[in-house]
Amino acid sequence: MLSGFLTTILLLREQAGRGRIALGAFYRRRALRLLPVSLPVVTALGSVAVLVQGRGQYAAIWPYYYVFLATFLTDHIPLLSPTSSRSEEEQFYLLWPLALVPWPVCCRS
Repeated sequence: MLSGFLTTILLLREQAGRGRIALGAFYRRRALRLLPVSLPVVTALGSVAVLVQGRGQYAAIWPYYYVFLATFLTDHIPLLSPTSSRSEEEQFYLLWPLALVPWPVCCRS
């Protein structure tokens, strides 16, 4: 919740100061913050489950963890199941800035 509040404040300040929200820059910053850690973790833990432990049934759902869609899975790779909360957060960060773009314009007095 605190992260969402901070993101909203920063994006609205950017809109007030620059006249717009630079969505591309926002998404680049998010990617640079998350991907250097999440990609190796998903690769390592998915490899352990599928290749080392021989649980081939998880190979089909493994890609969902790379694109933060684990919240839509009914079955989880046990080592990666805690990442479903991260998936929810990233879906929020994908959609919320898009919702903020027209908000200041339509609500000006």
